Amino acid sequence: MQSNSARTLPYQWSGQYNSQAMNSSTLRGLSADQRRDSAEVADDVDQMQATLHATSNMRISNKLNETEKLTESVEQVLAAVIDEACLLEKSMADTDEALKAKSEPTAGAYDWLKMRANRPPSEAIYDPVERSLEALLAALFEAVRLLESTLAAENGELARLRQGQAALEADIDAKKRALAIDTDCRNLEEACGSMRTTASVVVPSVTATGTSVFSKQPYDPVQWRGSSATIMFNAKKVMAVSARLRKKAADLVCQTNAAVQAALAALRSHHATSIENIKEAIMCTEDEIARCTAEIQDNEDAFAKCDDALVQKQQSSQLAQERLALRSTRPARERVQDPAQTALQNELAEMMAASQELAAQKVHCLTDKRKLEGAKAKLEHTLFLKTEFLKYEEQCAAITIPVV
Repeated sequence: MQSNSARTLPYQWSGQYNSQAMNSSTLRGLSADQRRDSAEVADDVDQMQATLHATSNMRISNKLNETEKLTESVEQVLAAVIDEACLLEKSMADTDEALKAKSEPTAGAYDWLKMRANRPPSEAIYDPVERSLEALLAALFEAVRLLESTLAAENGELARLRQGQAALEADIDAKKRALAIDTDCRNLEEACGSMRTTASVVVPSVTATGTSVFSKQPYDPVQWRGSSATIMFNAKKVMAVSARLRKKAADLVCQTNAAVQAALAALRSHHATSIENIKEAIMCTEDEIARCTAEIQDNEDAFAKCDDALVQKQQSSQLAQERLALRSTRPARERVQDPAQTALQNELAEMMAASQELAAQKVHCLTDKRKLEGAKAKLEHTLFLKTEFLKYEEQCAAITIPVV
């Protein structure tokens, strides 16, 4: 049994009770205050969450609208680039066709030169036809050079267009994937634990002053649009160059075709003139040959007449000689130089002189005949050469040089 000194006194018991009751009351007050604070924080958090969620959805929707508009702009530029590439490919096909069209006229011009190389040496002159052939070949070579350089430039621009098209398509693909992700993000209302393992989330850190600091650079609308704007600007610049090149190529095709056609027209005109000149020379040569032939025949007729006359004069001379010889047999006293004797002597002298003149005329006739025959032979050779020349010129006319 405890002693009275060890037992709790009444005032001690009452103090302990009062102390415990006061402590409990204080704790209850603190708890009540904490509960009120918790309720207020919970309400504030709910309101903040709703506000932040609505703000996020609004921002995401704005970004979706902005991305869609920018995507439409990029798609319009892409369509324009594709159309320009198709037009450039058609222009390249036209340039290539014009380039190939120059090969056949070139071959035809060379065939003309080869054919005309067979002309007789005396007819192988450097005439307007040959100069026109050289001018035609020069026009064709220049056209081929210009068209080849233009086609190479078109190939380069087409490659640049394809690069611009690839960049635009990549940008559109990135934006469409971003649109799909942002759409899913906006539609996401409940957390999905499986996404946390695959998604890379950038969580901002908070400084002592309450400012959020991102580990990456914050969104810059100007810089974000600038990337697509740069791609579109570069594509439009290439399209402008391509359009100018297409126009230049079309103009060049027309110009080269016009130059070749002008050279070909000059060639045909000079060739037609050459054929006319050759035919006229042949006709004149044939007329001259006919006149030479007629003159030779007249000369032969004159020679025959001279020969007949010479025979007659020789007979007359023989007769005069015989008559003089007969009169020389007269008696001596009758052999006087009478008028009869003088007349016979004059007749003999005249006949002998006439015979000599006729003999000289026969020589002249023979000389003239030989000269005429020589001239006729030269004319006939010239006629042969002109006929050969005409033959090759007409064969050239049969060689087709197509109009480009």
